Amino acid sequence: MDNLDNTVTLSITITKSMLDDIRGQDQITHVIIPHGVTRIDEGAFQDCIYLTSITIPDSVISIGEFAFWNCTSLTTITIPDSVTSIETGAFADCTSLTSITIPKSVTFIDHEAFEGCKSLTSITIPNSVTTIREHAFHNCKSLSSINIPEGITDIEFMAFGGCRSLTSITIPDSVTTIGGGAFEGCTSLTSITIPDSVTTIGGGAFKSCTSLTSITIPDSVTSIEERAFFFCSSLTSVTIPNSVTSIGEDAFEGCCNMRFAIIPTNLERQDTNYWSSVGINLQQITLITHDQFSNWVNNQKLSKTCTHHELAILYQLQKDDDFTPSWPELGKLAPNLLMDDLLEALPEEKAKI
Repeated sequence: MDNLDNTVTLSITITKSMLDDIRGQDQITHVIIPHGVTRIDEGAFQDCIYLTSITIPDSVISIGEFAFWNCTSLTTITIPDSVTSIETGAFADCTSLTSITIPKSVTFIDHEAFEGCKSLTSITIPNSVTTIREHAFHNCKSLSSINIPEGITDIEFMAFGGCRSLTSITIPDSVTTIGGGAFEGCTSLTSITIPDSVTTIGGGAFKSCTSLTSITIPDSVTSIEERAFFFCSSLTSVTIPNSVTSIGEDAFEGCCNMRFAIIPTNLERQDTNYWSSVGINLQQITLITHDQFSNWVNNQKLSKTCTHHELAILYQLQKDDDFTPSWPELGKLAPNLLMDDLLEALPEEKAKI
């Protein structure tokens, strides 16, 4: 190892023990890994808290578990196209890391890979990645947007949990499962698009997404697990498709602003105790089956531009005497609703709201 101008050049296979002598040296801020090194071993740079940058050559194919864990001064890193795997906790708690690009050679992002990277604002994930593992981006508190590429099939437990700056996300058609707690605590998330490929929404998947105002669950979903939308306190309506046969306990508990829900026509149970168990308060929330809703839509002279959410708002305005939003509130609930459609559905007594 050479030490010149606060830089260390490594010339042998990189292991944790070989870096013990520089781990606490505040004058070492940059490390150059020479070409020929193929693996950065488990915990190799763990706790190198003064390291601000590192050069990784394109000979490296794997970054081991917790390789850069708790490198709290590391601000940027370029992962070369040769790398195929980013293992568990590889960059966890790199609290100064602001952005990262994952190369097309990587096929999976392992558990906790970027967990606790609280300064990370953006990340590029290539189409080659098929799985985002548990806690992969958990508590990346500054992450405001992310592109989940086609090819991802599973978003696992707490993958984006605690990403409180995330405002919107589009899930690609390749995803079949949204794991438990996948977006739990994403308190800035206002909207999400769930594709027809998803069959299961895991327990607590959107728990405490307190800014989420509406969501349409696609016809492919058969199961909404326990606490899936627990304490989504801004959620005003929900559409549960006919395909759903199971709704878990407390799935909608704490959705204190929900006033309207479209429910499956053929649910085995629809009694008061059942709805109470899944968190739907019948004294507060108007329920309508898909058949009833379709019949109502067919009897309205509405344009063909209305989304399902907008139709639900119009129905609620017409049928629910307690639903009296002001014009500004209505604009937030359905900003693209045409005035002609609104006046068609709006009862005369509500025209002055």
